[in-house]
Amino acid sequence: MSLEKFLKILRLGGVNVSEKFFSIFLNVPSRAVDRQMLDVLHKLLNVYGQSYFIVIKGLPPCLFPQAHERIVYARQKGKIYRRIPSCGQCRLKRQCPGWSHDLNLPQEDIQSIADIPSEIVLEITGRCNLSCGHCTSAIQTVRQVPLRTIKTILNQAHRCRVPAVRFTGGEPLLHPDLAEILSYAKARGFYVLLNTNATLLTPSFLRLFSRSVDNVLVSLQGFDSASDQALTHSAVSFERKLQNIFLLQSYVPTMRLGTVITPLLLEHWPRYAALMKRIKPSAWELFRPMSGSARQEPPLTRKDYRELSLRVLSLKKEGINVKLANALPFCVLSNLRLSAALMLGALSDDGNSRLVWDVRGFFKPSYFIDKNLGKSVMPAWRHLFLKKLKSSAYLPKRCQECEYWSWCRGGSRAIALQGNHSFFAADPLFD
Repeated sequence: MSLEKFLKILRLGGVNVSEKFFSIFLNVPSRAVDRQMLDVLHKLLNVYGQSYFIVIKGLPPCLFPQAHERIVYARQKGKIYRRIPSCGQCRLKRQCPGWSHDLNLPQEDIQSIADIPSEIVLEITGRCNLSCGHCTSAIQTVRQVPLRTIKTILNQAHRCRVPAVRFTGGEPLLHPDLAEILSYAKARGFYVLLNTNATLLTPSFLRLFSRSVDNVLVSLQGFDSASDQALTHSAVSFERKLQNIFLLQSYVPTMRLGTVITPLLLEHWPRYAALMKRIKPSAWELFRPMSGSARQEPPLTRKDYRELSLRVLSLKKEGINVKLANALPFCVLSNLRLSAALMLGALSDDGNSRLVWDVRGFFKPSYFIDKNLGKSVMPAWRHLFLKKLKSSAYLPKRCQECEYWSWCRGGSRAIALQGNHSFFAADPLFD
């Protein structure tokens, strides 16, 4: 179903629809919601949620447990709210007013939103066959995580009902037990993600991925042989890497590309854009420089991001699903709605929705924050440091009151430490 048809159905149902800059805001009158409209809303989120910033106002988050971060729900004057049995166990019970009296949907199927990570990331090896100056790995080491430790973590995550696991490195294809790791994760029912540079693919890996991997993120730093060699020092030809990327598109349901924002990308944007039009990935994610030699280069400025955002918007209009993918303050652009359309925000960073298992043997909030949270999933998730990191109490008042705070989160805590010497300081790009 086309987006236009989805929105037409919702308008006919009395939903107020606002659409601009690849953002869709839906004000849904709770009294008008039935199972059919709820089904349309779920399908809209599933089909267009990756390409559009979709926000639903007026309905409780428990109706959308897999997309609750896209729900804005607050007490409205004149309405009566009540608690239903599942409310007591919901992670959002302190901010959700409860079940509106005019919402006529069966409650028996509603499940509370569990206070668990949405994803566990495992750095299974520190080894890599490339040497990228802007590597997003916070630590480079020859260590690798033993298979029994990985299975223990997966068993913990399974018991906690964590829905997704991601395997990364280093380069995870260098782990000798990768086949058993992926098969074990899939047998446990996880949604399985894999980060790779795609230079070590073989037919056996591709067959394994087709059975055991749902989503692959490929690191793609250059736009041709010379630029790729300069940035990654790869021994594999760039054309071979592109062939592997096209093969992955045939073998896995979702194939995304990730590129660190470098001066080269800013200078040669048309070449990168042309390559994306050739590949047509499920998504192209642009990452703020966080580690490696990026620390020795002048940091990107608000002006750099504003110019890049206009290029990203132009490429989105040509049908490429491209976003600035890690934590940036939305106020780096003067138009916050445009920021929401082009930036993923900090939901996947700083422990806001996931934990990272460090190859050295402990959980941490993110790739770039080395705070040791312990060795068990739920104690790490409930760690006092992580709770403080996820709060807004230390941010400027105008940041806390911003309607986009839920997604922006004030930018990056790791960059706040680098630029302002504290995890709890303002992101240097905060405007």
